[in-house]
Amino acid sequence: MNTDIRILLSFKGHRKRKRLKMILGPGSTDYLIDLWITVAEDRPDGILSDWDEIDIALAAGWEGEPETLVSALLDSKWLDKSDDGYYHLHDWHDHQGWACGATERQEKARVNALIKHHGRQRGLEIARDKHGIDIRSYGYDLKSATSMLPADTQQDCSTATSMLPADLQHATGMLRQHAPSPSPSPSPKDKNASSEAPPAPVSKKTVKKNKHFSKQLSEFSDIYKNIKSLCRQLERLPPRSGRRFNPYQWVQVKANQRGHPGAIDQCLKQLLDYWDGIETPWGYAESTFLTVNGNWNERDAIKLHEELKLRTTEDLSGITHGLLNSI
Repeated sequence: MNTDIRILLSFKGHRKRKRLKMILGPGSTDYLIDLWITVAEDRPDGILSDWDEIDIALAAGWEGEPETLVSALLDSKWLDKSDDGYYHLHDWHDHQGWACGATERQEKARVNALIKHHGRQRGLEIARDKHGIDIRSYGYDLKSATSMLPADTQQDCSTATSMLPADLQHATGMLRQHAPSPSPSPSPKDKNASSEAPPAPVSKKTVKKNKHFSKQLSEFSDIYKNIKSLCRQLERLPPRSGRRFNPYQWVQVKANQRGHPGAIDQCLKQLLDYWDGIETPWGYAESTFLTVNGNWNERDAIKLHEELKLRTTEDLSGITHGLLNSI
């Protein structure tokens, strides 16, 4: 269950907030925030599929005509209505990525707890049969071939991605590239070496500089073009708080940190949209990036997982067949 929601600093002077106030009068923000909190608790994905106008009014604490509140939220773009007639909060997945994953986190924690208590096989069976959890969506499979292999044979599975179709190999590479760098494992100590020996000096010639982000992001051609265009627009904007924001420098920092290109692009777009209400662009971009970067990585992981599930029977049958024959 969610215990909090996230609100960007730009919400303070946001145009949509002012518009809602003009329609509903003072206190309109209270209704909006109460609605967000209730949705985070009861409908964490932001989709109000079984809610009507009365349900929305109750969730927001509105005591007037329900249609008045819903109409104002639609007019100010805080609420959307799908072609199927369902209401959903505008851009909820973009701004409340952590809240959207509450159900998945709860289910995954339950699966892990069951595995720890009952063992892998029995724990997964209980999660699937008793709790109705789709264990495959979390990377588990009771019929997994590699889980039946000896340890030395399982190591050979690391080369299996080379047998995948080209598009899936590329998607797998993207996930590795934009995942946080793991901490290096400690090297085994040499018993004959002195513990007080000073470290060898690092030659300046061996220090490699980070590539310019034009090389790091060039493979994502469409997003790279958007990022360059946004940087050109942002560098022409007036300084904020007496300091000029260098968008190229910020993008370079994020590229060096292996930030997701989609997250970088989204942060620059929000900077451009809300520039007049932002006091410190660098700090705003950093806080926004922390929110959206994980969401982009999660989207890639889900997309890859769904593609792999669709191709498990056909494209990967040769891999599992070869591994089972080696037992």
